[in-house]
Amino acid sequence: MTDYPQQPAYGTPTGPGHSPFLLSVGDLHATSTELVTPSGTFQLREVSVYAIDQSSTTQRTPTWAVVLAVLGALFFLLGLLFLLVKETQTRGFVMITVEGQGRRHVSQVPIFDPNQRTDVMQRAAYLQMLAGQARQR
Repeated sequence: MTDYPQQPAYGTPTGPGHSPFLLSVGDLHATSTELVTPSGTFQLREVSVYAIDQSSTTQRTPTWAVVLAVLGALFFLLGLLFLLVKETQTRGFVMITVEGQGRRHVSQVPIFDPNQRTDVMQRAAYLQMLAGQARQR
């Protein structure tokens, strides 16, 4: 039986003196000098990072509240208070684009919660900061 050398898993920094990941967002993983993506590794000092929030938050009256309001209005007008019930839904994604070295990678991170949207946007801002610091070194 032949033993083959173990290949590093996707997202594992390779090479001599590699550093651990400081940040992961979607399929992007950043060290202090590199950005690892499925389409290859970028040098942080040579990339531009853009984040576009394409999520939306909506409020609506749920179906069960409308049904109870109609049934409650038939018996007494207090049933109309069910129409005040609101349900908030957040849907969409944040698109993070990395460009540099003649290549581009786009990552779409799905968003299901307003707090998750804030977290992803803050991670994208941190990635932009890491790229800016790498350019100054």
